[in-house]
Amino acid sequence: GNSSKMPRPAPVPWSCVPPCTWVTTKEVLQHSYHPPFLSDVQTKLPDPPATWQGKTLRIRGPRQRKGESGFFVYVVWALNAIEFALHNGLTYCIFLDGTNNPYWSDARHLSGTGMSNLWQDFFVIPTSSESRRCEGLQESQVLELSEGHFSGRRHKTEEAAGWTLYLQRSALKAFPAGDCPPSACGSYEWYRQMRMRGVRLVENHLRVQPEIARIADDFWVEWGLRGNRVLAAHCRGTDKIWGVKIGPSKYYPLFTKWLRAHGGRGRVFVATDDPGWMSEIADWGAKNFPGKIVWRNATRSTKNAFLSNSGDPYVKAVDVIVDVLLLSRADFLLKSTTNVAEMAIYFSPNGALVNHSYDFEIKDHPKLADIGFPRL
Repeated sequence: GNSSKMPRPAPVPWSCVPPCTWVTTKEVLQHSYHPPFLSDVQTKLPDPPATWQGKTLRIRGPRQRKGESGFFVYVVWALNAIEFALHNGLTYCIFLDGTNNPYWSDARHLSGTGMSNLWQDFFVIPTSSESRRCEGLQESQVLELSEGHFSGRRHKTEEAAGWTLYLQRSALKAFPAGDCPPSACGSYEWYRQMRMRGVRLVENHLRVQPEIARIADDFWVEWGLRGNRVLAAHCRGTDKIWGVKIGPSKYYPLFTKWLRAHGGRGRVFVATDDPGWMSEIADWGAKNFPGKIVWRNATRSTKNAFLSNSGDPYVKAVDVIVDVLLLSRADFLLKSTTNVAEMAIYFSPNGALVNHSYDFEIKDHPKLADIGFPRL
């Protein structure tokens, strides 16, 4: 055929150069969505600037030093930017390039076609009335969040709209961070509100690439989880930066309760990034509940996997996405405070895990028996 005659859409530039327009830090603070429960005063937000009308927000990830962010930081960053676009009546497109990105695999991208979009390695680009592809856009129709580098709390004064959107108190957050100190945020109700917001955004705007989703589907069937009552546990070891490490011994009594309550149909799926913990849990399972504890052999490292340079960056990201998809399917989730486990709640079908998960680090968490955990 003559498909080769089709003109290639213009490649996506590395940055926003006029006629593309920056969204400034001040504009982000003025035009962000503020959930009612986070603001003392509900002021009506000013209308978006007339100059934004009909434009597309081109979303990039944080460009930091390589290996500074776990995979789901990029996802939460994108979700906040999507929410900002929708709130201001803008369409959006997402384009992550390889700049300092620990999940960029040269092998996948150096095909000589100019820059390509890392986001598409992992997520389907939905084309809807709200979202589009970044390729082929007229730069005069594009808005971008100003980039500046983040250092401490300087995003307030420095031109860094992307960081401001991600760190401000009203942002969608997987745990209290940035301008949301644990004293103000981090209650059970705060988490519930964040989760319901996350569930809505993921449901409408994120679709994992089918070949990655299939890995999770196949595992679920192959390891006998389908049709059984599955308790999922995410045990974050390695370099847990926020909060405290919750070791396996905290989980065992709950595994026991679950498996006794559900008899032949009870299963436990464990995801951890700590190989020492995994072999400990496996030994405990073999001794107490042979065949009932299931886990994947994903990239395990006693340092955080994304900080190490060994291994294929693409595979590292796929591993963590598959873990999230598997955790998200469980009937109940046990967790500590981490991005990965929180994302499993956002990805759970119809947000089922919003009310069926237990986080050991939330101080005012309802008791397990009050949120559907077996009482044995």
